[in-house]
Amino acid sequence: MASALSDFQPQPAPQATAAAQAAIGDGLVAEAQAFADELAAWRHDLHQMPELGNNLP
Repeated sequence: MASALSDFQPQPAPQATAAAQAAIGDGLVAEAQAFADELAAWRHDLHQMPELGNNLP
């Protein structure tokens, strides 16, 4: 006999420990800060060439 659809319930994902979450978060913040200046420069460069009316060259 085939299983009913209600038998296939999603299982909760395993949770990381608070220490692991903090380490991951700290690493992401440090990584983002490392290239924040570069991202800002890209944004400034892109905004020097607006695409008015979606008219792309």
